Amino acid sequence: MSNATYSSRLYARIFHALYILFLYQILQTSFKVTLQNNNFLLFFSKKTSACNNKTFIIHREYSNEWWFWLIASGVSLGLTISVKMVGLFTVMTIGVAVLIDLWNLLDIERGLSMVRLLFVNTVNFSDY
Repeated sequence: MSNATYSSRLYARIFHALYILFLYQILQTSFKVTLQNNNFLLFFSKKTSACNNKTFIIHREYSNEWWFWLIASGVSLGLTISVKMVGLFTVMTIGVAVLIDLWNLLDIERGLSMVRLLFVNTVNFSDY
């Protein structure tokens, strides 16, 4: 009877060891799957913020250079979202920056007409 108990314990230990190895392999695989695109996500997020900052820095609005950086910002936002849905946080950050800029445009002292303000809003939101 002690032989049967020993062999069943041995089988249980082997089964348990294989089970732990199997779980470890699943965890490693899922870890690699979830983290393999982080380099791309960081690259595109950095590119998005750089393009957006360049768009806000340019003082000649609606020039060819400004349009280039605005379109590059939109393309970078699309690439950031396409890597992972975590890229939505980048879109939210850029969206908040655009909303703050539009809020500053609504200032009465700036003297923008409603037609000009509608044009600015259309251009800013066409990128999103």
